[in-house]
Amino acid sequence: MSVEQYFKKKISNKDMDEIDDNEFNVIDSDLEETNTNINKKQIQKNINFKKKKTRLLIKKKTEGFQEEWLEIYKWLIYDSSKKLMFCSLCKSHKKLNRFGKKGSKNFKTSALSERASTKDHTDATNLEISRAEFIRVSNNSIDKAQNHIGSLMKIIFWLAENDILLNKLSEVVKLCRILGCPQLISASSTINYENNVSGREILSAISISIEETIWNELNEAIAFGIMVDESTDISSEPHLIIYVKYCLTNKLMSFASDGASVMLGRSTGVASRINERNECLFITHCIAHRLALACNSTEKKVDFCKHAEHIIKSVYNFFSNSSKRVDILRKYQEILGHPILKIKQIYEVRWLSWYEAVKNLCLSIESLMDTLLETITTTTNNLQKQSFVSLYTAICNWKLLAFLHFLWDILGYLSALSKVFQQKKIQISDIDPVIELTLNKIRQEFLEFDNEGRLLLGENLNRFLSNVPLGEDCNIGAHQLTWDENYEAELVVDIQSFASAVVSKIQERFPDRPLLNSIKILDHANWPNSKEELAKYGEQELNILSEFYKKEVNNICGEWFGYKAIVYSNFKNIKIEVLLPRLFEFYYDAFPNIIKLLGIIYSIPFSSVDCERGFSKQNLIKTDLRNSLNNETLHFWMMVGLEEKDLSEFDFTRALQIWNGACKRRI
Repeated sequence: MSVEQYFKKKISNKDMDEIDDNEFNVIDSDLEETNTNINKKQIQKNINFKKKKTRLLIKKKTEGFQEEWLEIYKWLIYDSSKKLMFCSLCKSHKKLNRFGKKGSKNFKTSALSERASTKDHTDATNLEISRAEFIRVSNNSIDKAQNHIGSLMKIIFWLAENDILLNKLSEVVKLCRILGCPQLISASSTINYENNVSGREILSAISISIEETIWNELNEAIAFGIMVDESTDISSEPHLIIYVKYCLTNKLMSFASDGASVMLGRSTGVASRINERNECLFITHCIAHRLALACNSTEKKVDFCKHAEHIIKSVYNFFSNSSKRVDILRKYQEILGHPILKIKQIYEVRWLSWYEAVKNLCLSIESLMDTLLETITTTTNNLQKQSFVSLYTAICNWKLLAFLHFLWDILGYLSALSKVFQQKKIQISDIDPVIELTLNKIRQEFLEFDNEGRLLLGENLNRFLSNVPLGEDCNIGAHQLTWDENYEAELVVDIQSFASAVVSKIQERFPDRPLLNSIKILDHANWPNSKEELAKYGEQELNILSEFYKKEVNNICGEWFGYKAIVYSNFKNIKIEVLLPRLFEFYYDAFPNIIKLLGIIYSIPFSSVDCERGFSKQNLIKTDLRNSLNNETLHFWMMVGLEEKDLSEFDFTRALQIWNGACKRRI
């Protein structure tokens, strides 16, 4: 109880109303003075107590480790479990002092300050600075070395793209140095990986990185198809080439080959073996091969076509053995204003090589006759002269020339169809329409008669008939043509026989056209514009597809209406190849069966044309001068040379990792 409270308690017994103001003021002043003296003593006492307590706390605090020391002394390490301090620099450089080995318990700022100025610590600091500088210089050297290897990879990639020998690597690198390529290290370096052996290792790393990418994408693909073909190289060594088509498990859903029995044989063929594991496998006989086989079969069915083939081959042989005769032909082509063309050979293994051979022969027919006639007059060898006269007589035949012009017309349509089939990214929806369009043209011109009982015929044959009138007086330039009154009727029969055989053989070679026709409903470019028509569009075709792929997709008809509505509303003007990735990413949960069917359909390789392109690349790589190239190196060259990405787009990071990890490298 304070003094003020004590006196107020005493006064409370009196009647406060009776105390006047003066008396109360006197009492208050006495109390204030007394209270002030007491408070001063109390305050001083409190201050002294707080100072003492602060000194005790500071003393207690300074006796332990302070966390802020770690910020002040960057080299300091504190082991809280052992309550010891260490110097990271001294430990790293194995100094035998207390901070470097056993640890210190001297938790004083002065001890740490003194520690920073000791000889051991100074030496450790200098060693650390030297080590950091060495690492920096080493890293710069490594970066330069990696940039050098990266540049070599780009050079080798370019060599593979352009089918240039690997032994040209050092010369190309030399050229790059002359041009001032900054990323190549100096030529004076003892190890620079610019020889053939190192170049092959780099080529191998690039090839492996490409293969890894393909396998990774295949693992993520919904379905894929394979294209298979066989061929031999310049050394007569057989090779099997396999291409894969997929849309980014029973993932293998389609198989395409050139039709060889070993591939498509019913019992032991590759396709049959695969079909045993996957009943929904779509087996494709290359459409370009099928067309070529249909044409070859037709040519063998018509007797007069065999005669025409014999004449074409004889003309080619006439020029192939003599450059002088080729010069004479070129001279007459220039005089007559004909295009300068070579007489070409018919190859059984080349698709529709007939067309180019027949076209060039028809365009150079008068020049050819002049060349033969001049050769006959200048030849002294009687046996050769007799052979040339026989060839000249055979060519100067109205029916033969008319039939060759007919072949020029009909083979032109078939050649155009073949080129469509050989396109790298042929649209599935185009296959059946272009086949039907070609067949209709052949029927209209060569099989159907007009009101006057005549065939329409093709452009080239009609031009020949107008320029070379019928009868005994028919001629081309100064050359008289042989004529027979039965030629016209025989020509019509041969034309119809050949044209009808072409139509039947194509229909025979393409029995799966209903399925191909059904596939086109998945391309929204073929959909009707009217919503009313779209509602019922594709139901019949969808039933055909769902029946064929019933083990892979179900309830596809239930998703069809909603899928059409979404695509028609949002993606009507987007091409299917652009739309596919979006559908896979955003609509797989909504239409899983439709999307899976799209993945299957658009992974079907309808031709093995890519395999033929691969063999063309093989023949450009393994030439007469490189006939000893082994299969593994040939594989590396083809993997890199056939890579679709351009040099500027290809990422060499993975290839560099593979090359670095193959063995210990020095540079």
